[in-house]
Amino acid sequence: MIYFIGIHHKAGLPALCSSTKSGKKIDAVIARLNQACKKENLFSTDYMPKPSTDEYINEIKRFLQRVPQSDDCTIVLLGKMVVDHFPHGEYKKCKIITFRHPSFSPPSFVDNVVGLLLQNN
Repeated sequence: MIYFIGIHHKAGLPALCSSTKSGKKIDAVIARLNQACKKENLFSTDYMPKPSTDEYINEIKRFLQRVPQSDDCTIVLLGKMVVDHFPHGEYKKCKIITFRHPSFSPPSFVDNVVGLLLQNN
């Protein structure tokens, strides 16, 4: 399974929603892969919880339940904030790939991510 991880939801939309610029780019990547993929957000809120608060800790716990670790898991972290807040220590068996956030990426984003994923899987 390949998980694409964003940071938080736009109000009323699911993770990396296909109606958003980022979601469209991730959909284009997924369309070119021959693997099961899932789009998730690190936080299930429509804002960034303040670090070290109970809310933040609970959001991380919920994420760990939504994205289980496995030997055949690849996690694509989208953007610096996701990388900074991702619970790296909980995913020692997974391949972790970091990439610039799709909204701020050049037109070659889809080709670059597809190439990297095909090379690493």
